[in-house]
Amino acid sequence: MTTTVWDMPCKSQEFNEGPRLRQGPSTLALAYDFETESGDYAWEEVNFYGVVAFKFTAARYCTSDQIHAYDRLETVSESPWPLELADGPTGLEHYRIFFDDIGCYEVLAGSFVPPAGS
Repeated sequence: MTTTVWDMPCKSQEFNEGPRLRQGPSTLALAYDFETESGDYAWEEVNFYGVVAFKFTAARYCTSDQIHAYDRLETVSESPWPLELADGPTGLEHYRIFFDDIGCYEVLAGSFVPPAGS
């Protein structure tokens, strides 16, 4: 079962360049570009904290469950992923977001912060 925790304010099908990842010690930023009202492109990012794992699946290989996270960030309840970790911490969330024609990003982390103003 999944729960939507954040909806993207734009459509991923309108990305100019597509998402970018920036990884730090136990953090992950997932940035995406979007068209502004002036027709220019700007960047926003979703930040994850307490990251212990992340993965990407290309669109053509995604399951229907992954595609269900189309343009929204979901948490996956009762995910087996944390159990696959050796000595993993407790309190982790399995986050998932799917971008049109790109694929699904999944993050195992303690928390996330949406872009400012979202």
